[in-house]
Amino acid sequence: MKTIQTIEEVRALVGDAPSAAAADKFFPHLSSQAVEFIGRSPFLMLSTHDAAGNVTISPKGDAAGFVYVADQHTLYIPERKGNRLIVSLQNILATGAAGLIFTCPEHERNTADQRAGRDCAGSNVKSTHEQPAPGSCATGVEDYRAGKLFPLCQGVDAQRIVAA
Repeated sequence: MKTIQTIEEVRALVGDAPSAAAADKFFPHLSSQAVEFIGRSPFLMLSTHDAAGNVTISPKGDAAGFVYVADQHTLYIPERKGNRLIVSLQNILATGAAGLIFTCPEHERNTADQRAGRDCAGSNVKSTHEQPAPGSCATGVEDYRAGKLFPLCQGVDAQRIVAA
């Protein structure tokens, strides 16, 4: 198997640049539909990287609505004690960068009907005394300021996402 090394090789496989409709999927802020979707989501995946570029993905979940939407650009995610490895928090403090994918399973089919992704321009860690953290036992909240937002594909099996 040949290793792909250039964008030109990728384009030769995938095709020309994306359509205008695909490129228009990116938004600079949360729409009312995204806010509603995040409010229904009981689960998200948080992607961060350290200064050396090593990536980690951390699952976060609680009752639907556990992520607080402060405004069209800011989300607060409660930080629970968990395993206390704090890998994501260390990475955020080191780089200020994070990405989020939310899932929202439908009860009767147990599928994700939509996912909202966040590419965060910067992140801060705050204590629970400074910002709201829905739910109990939060040791702090992660404050995400979005660089861009985009909806992802529909119809993904939520059980596979959680088990992966």
